Amino acid sequence: MLGVWWKRANREGAIAGMICGFLAGSLYLWYVRSGGTPWFGIDHLRFAIIGMPVGLVAQVVVTLMTPEPDRETQQMVDDVRIPTGSTILAQTH
Repeated sequence: MLGVWWKRANREGAIAGMICGFLAGSLYLWYVRSGGTPWFGIDHLRFAIIGMPVGLVAQVVVTLMTPEPDRETQQMVDDVRIPTGSTILAQTH
């Protein structure tokens, strides 16, 4: 998600965010399913409430610790946010 709205986001941060979020959510799911007491009433069906903020923080921290994307990639992020009215299906080659 940050890759569309934050030009500074990079590959390393996105990968770290996905891995950390997945691990945190999965560990919490395992904890609750194996008899642990749910935190704040967050049951096994809502384990992503734990994983998503962990992934977000991990992505921001790792992104800020690594080099920013090149100018071409940052320009592409700007271009993605500006609707043009054309679609992939409407383009002819």
